Amino acid sequence: MTTAEQVIEEIRESRRKMSADCGHDPARCVAYLKEFNDKYSAEVKAYRDSRDRTPGKTSKASAAERMMDRHDETLRKLAE
Repeated sequence: MTTAEQVIEEIRESRRKMSADCGHDPARCVAYLKEFNDKYSAEVKAYRDSRDRTPGKTSKASAAERMMDRHDETLRKLAE
C-alpha cells in the first residue's frame, strides 16, 4: 500500500468511526462537523495563511490540500 493509500484509508477509518459515534445519522454527523469546524476554524485559517506565505512554495496544491479543500466545500454545502 502506498503512502497516499494509507492516508486515504486512515481518513476513511476516521469517517467510519465518526459516523458510528453519531449513530450513522447524517444530521448528527453534519452538526458534529459544524461544531468541529467552528472550534478549529482559527487554527485552519492560520495554517492555510502560513502555507500560502511559505517561500518557494509552488502554486500547485498537494493532493492532501486539494482533498481538504473539497472536504471544506462539502461541509459548506451541507450546512446550507
